[in-house]
Amino acid sequence: MTLAQTFDHLTTDPMASSPLSIDEAIDQISGQARTTFDPTLTNLFVQVINECKHSLPPMAIASTTAERRKP
Repeated sequence: MTLAQTFDHLTTDPMASSPLSIDEAIDQISGQARTTFDPTLTNLFVQVINECKHSLPPMAIASTTAERRKP
């Protein structure tokens, strides 16, 4: 649950000045695999996110901040 909440916060948080892309969020989460998150669960979570990118919200799919801000 914490992995999903963290991913959601990183990619869609309306209070953040610029939410992260999926790849940026995965990098952030993966970097905490041994300190904050269980490494096995983190690897599985990242695998699922990568397999399901096509069904995630458009805001999270943009690969850069500039792409997310295009009208």
